[in-house]
Amino acid sequence: MTLSRRALRLAGLVTVALLATGCAGQLPGAAGVVGEARISDTQLSDAVAETQDALVTYKQRPVEVSTLTRLTLDRLMTSELLAVAAQRRNLVVPQGAVDREVAAAEQQAGVDALRSQLAANRAVPPSAINSFARDFLIQQRLAASLAPTGSGDAQSLALQKYLSALSRELDTRVSPRFGTWDAAQLTIGPVPDNLATEAATPLIPKPSDFPTPVNP
Repeated sequence: MTLSRRALRLAGLVTVALLATGCAGQLPGAAGVVGEARISDTQLSDAVAETQDALVTYKQRPVEVSTLTRLTLDRLMTSELLAVAAQRRNLVVPQGAVDREVAAAEQQAGVDALRSQLAANRAVPPSAINSFARDFLIQQRLAASLAPTGSGDAQSLALQKYLSALSRELDTRVSPRFGTWDAAQLTIGPVPDNLATEAATPLIPKPSDFPTPVNP
C-alpha cells in the first residue's frame, strides 16, 4: 500500500471514529438501522476506506471523507430497505441477472472505467458493485410490480411511496452524528442543529444511477 493510500485510509478511519464519538448516539455501535438490520460503524468505516483506496487506484480526485461517509451510509441504508421490500413482495433477483447487468456495464464502459466512475460518483467500492447492481434490479422489478400498467413516471412514484411507507414502518434511523433519515425523500439529511458536526445534504447514490441499465 502506497503512502498516499495509507494516509487516505487512516484519514477515513479517524474521521469515522471522531464522528462516532462526537455524540452520545442513540444507536450505540451502529451507524444506522433498518428494521432489524444494523449497519455497524465498522462496516461503514471499512466501506469508506475501500472506496478511498479505489479513488487512489483509479487516480480520481479525493472526496471529502465526511461526504464520502454520508454517501456510503445512505447507500447501505437504501440497500437494506430494498432487501426488505423484495422479501415482502416475493421478488428474487438471480445471481445470473446480476452478472449480466454488471457484464453489460463493463462492456460498455470498460471494467476500470466502471469501477472508477462508481467509486468517484456514487461511493461504490469494487467489492460492492454486484450489490449495487442487485439493488438496481430490485428497484426496477419492484416498481414494475407496484404499477404494472403504469408509465415510467407512475412506477417511480409508486416505488417512492411504497419505500417511504416501509421506511417509516421499519423505524429507519441513522445515528444523529451522521445526520437524520428522511423517509419521504429516502435520503440522509443534515446533522441535527444541536450537534457540532456540520453536514450538507449529499448526492445520494440510488440504484437507478447504475450505468447502462438493462431491462429485466
